[in-house]
Amino acid sequence: MKKYSTALWWVLLVCNPLFSFAQIGIKWQKWPANLQLYPRDDQNKAEVPIIGQLKSTAYLNASVLVFKNGAKWKYQRIAVTKKGNLSQIEFNPTIDAGLNQYKFMVYAIKGKDSVLVGSRDNIVCGDVILCNGQSNLTGFYPNNYSYSNNFVRTFGNNAGGTPDTLWRLSNVQEGQVGRIGTEIQRLILENFNMPTCLINASVGGTSIKSHIYRNPANPADTQTLYGRLLYWAQKAGVAGRVKAFIWRQGENEAGGGSTLGYEDDMQTLFKNWQNDYPNVGKYYVAQVNLLPDGNKGAAQLRDFQRRTSQIFPRTEAIATLGLSGYEGVHYGAEGHFQFAKEVFRLLARDIYQSGDVSNVSSPNIRKAYYKTTERKEVVLEFEPGATMVWKQDTLVNGTTMDIRDFIYFDYANVQQTRVIASGLADGNRIILKLTKPVSASTITYLPNNYKTPFGGPFLKNSRGMRALTFHKVAIEAASAETPTTQNNPPGANYGGSFDGVSCGNIWGWVYNKDFPDAPITIEFLANNAVVGSIQATNFRQDLKKSGKGNGEHGFNFTPPAAILNGKNQAIKVRVVGTNYLLPGGPKNMTCPNKSRMDAEPGEPSVEVSVFPNPSAGRLTVRAFIPDKQPAYFRMVDFSGRMVWQQTVVGLGKIHEEVVEVPNTVFQSVLVSVQVSDSQFVKKVIISR
Repeated sequence: MKKYSTALWWVLLVCNPLFSFAQIGIKWQKWPANLQLYPRDDQNKAEVPIIGQLKSTAYLNASVLVFKNGAKWKYQRIAVTKKGNLSQIEFNPTIDAGLNQYKFMVYAIKGKDSVLVGSRDNIVCGDVILCNGQSNLTGFYPNNYSYSNNFVRTFGNNAGGTPDTLWRLSNVQEGQVGRIGTEIQRLILENFNMPTCLINASVGGTSIKSHIYRNPANPADTQTLYGRLLYWAQKAGVAGRVKAFIWRQGENEAGGGSTLGYEDDMQTLFKNWQNDYPNVGKYYVAQVNLLPDGNKGAAQLRDFQRRTSQIFPRTEAIATLGLSGYEGVHYGAEGHFQFAKEVFRLLARDIYQSGDVSNVSSPNIRKAYYKTTERKEVVLEFEPGATMVWKQDTLVNGTTMDIRDFIYFDYANVQQTRVIASGLADGNRIILKLTKPVSASTITYLPNNYKTPFGGPFLKNSRGMRALTFHKVAIEAASAETPTTQNNPPGANYGGSFDGVSCGNIWGWVYNKDFPDAPITIEFLANNAVVGSIQATNFRQDLKKSGKGNGEHGFNFTPPAAILNGKNQAIKVRVVGTNYLLPGGPKNMTCPNKSRMDAEPGEPSVEVSVFPNPSAGRLTVRAFIPDKQPAYFRMVDFSGRMVWQQTVVGLGKIHEEVVEVPNTVFQSVLVSVQVSDSQFVKKVIISR
């Protein structure tokens, strides 16, 4: 080979890479593909493994040159490892997430000669979103949708055909992910400067039965709907680092199909997802709209979809009810854009720490109860933080529709005589005043089906998010948690005092001889509306006061950050016993500096400790788990492999797990604890 000076050689390589392309063969074992997206880790970076075998032993060294946005950024040179008549090379450079485009050039080096053996361009680092379901999530492009951006990508030929393994931009014909998917990617890019790969394996008209079949001999079997998505995720190298999974399916069963077994099938599907996609950040389940078909199980199916957030970890349901352009089954473009925006706001809150968190969720009923023993008022209580709106009349296609006709007592799939006189929104509650006492045991919002595209009326929050429909929710008796204005009646065998509150702690004592097993409830109020509560049963025996009898217990609680979810808003606290208020409340909770309700980004939202750190291989994980609440403990290594997991149902006290980190794990692990909507994640260094 002709020799050049080092300076001239460098100029030739940079200015004209094709000039030096080698006649030397190389077998790549790991090598980025053009347009590939590498999922970012918790450090906002990704490792790009480059491993190959030169079909020659004449070269002693190899190097990799990394360009970032067209400029030389990193350089590494290594000695090759001889293996017979081959030379092994291996690099593991890291790249940063964000609007950065990377190029890799690998050289074999002998003396002063360098030979280019491989070049890859347009590599990025960002987030991964998976989508699956049926036609309402496909939404493939009409001719007038042309959004395109280099940082919006997909993998595989999502539009159909024999599955391939090519990286593409999301808006090309072979890489369609649908208008909804691309709009979500666009909003993430334009608001958070984050590249995304979205893989959409949705297929129109598919049933839950067709989605749950998983070939046990080959889970990534592309002949199955389940395997097709898994195949793409595994081939793309993203199955262990999925930020969000969007599931929109059920029209098949709620329409002309059968709803029998749907809940069991979803349990099977979710179990398989957890196994094959071990680190999904959040699942979003779309509740189907009212359909014209007269399937008597449709309302029950929708109610199950509503309750997925209570059944599965890290899951939230979102209503499709009330989306624009509804045509009875499918939606026009405006409905696609609206759904994409509403899903994006959840992603922005859950993944990108957006400050726009107020009322972005679909209101989800938590409980219903009679307000008084007269049974002439019913309270519908939604999640803490929701600000509900009561709009009685809605004009739909020139006809006035009354919301009072779409709320049913002991629903029997027939129109009922109206018994609701009026409604009132009160914070996260809707209060229904009745024309007469009723003895119903359940309440339902919206019927099984509706013969024309349902355009309202709707229960909504202040953001316009429509409430998830609910079916036969039990109406509780006049709530024991609803306090009277009476504090401690003279001579009563219950009482106590609400002694104090500071930023993050509430304490006092309770004497409850009449109701020894009854809990107290600590309620949090903003603008005189309850925004959260804790039911406290784990009283502190060591705080017992002398001379008050065996029925007295002290309490000292720290509320989860998720309850105090409004930054810089005044929070008041009151303590509710069995039909009475402890004296002294409500008290102001003041946080002069940083408080749990105004936490720094990244501050843990679950009361958890993990130690020691660094660890020689044994870890102790401690977490306070509210009574009867599930907590999900997980440990993954930095390849995304699950190495330990445990599910625990809380007893209202600190739970401790001692974990032996397998000897196959080196360097570090991520320990996560999920309780309700709060999650704690901790990186632990392993030093053996």
